[in-house]
Amino acid sequence: INGERMIAITPIKSVATTMMVNVRRINPPLRIEAIGEPDALAAYLERPGGFVGLLRAYTFPVRVTKTARLSIPPYRGHLQFRFLVPAEGSK
Repeated sequence: INGERMIAITPIKSVATTMMVNVRRINPPLRIEAIGEPDALAAYLERPGGFVGLLRAYTFPVRVTKTARLSIPPYRGHLQFRFLVPAEGSK
């Protein structure tokens, strides 16, 4: 979302007319990029009754663009492992 990589534990919070992603303020317009097979992702997003249709029903301007190559920055947050332990015999 606007250059912030999301992972399974990414915090997203609403703050007035903006949102916080990974404790970084994100302002509209939003650009959401996704890694995956372009045709499958586009079909999923644009299916009848899907996410894009819902946004358009509320007059949000939405454009789905497919691309063959995409570069997304790495996760910049801090990961704290509570249950992870090194495998026996590993360094």
